[in-house]
Amino acid sequence: MHGQFDKLRDRGDQFADLAGTMRRDEAGATAIEYGLIMGLVSFAIIGALLSIQGVLGDDVFGVVASAFSNI
Repeated sequence: MHGQFDKLRDRGDQFADLAGTMRRDEAGATAIEYGLIMGLVSFAIIGALLSIQGVLGDDVFGVVASAFSNI
């Protein structure tokens, strides 16, 4: 039973070391920030396209869909 607690403690120590490394690693933080920005921009583009879908009508999206299906 004592061995299981040692394994659990070792896992906790490994996690703490990993968390400390990630906290000090600014390249990883920058990558995460860029990923979040890309996600927000993607949502904005999708929202804009969905909001103008009714204005453009189905003809424009039909042409685009058929163009992609021919590729």
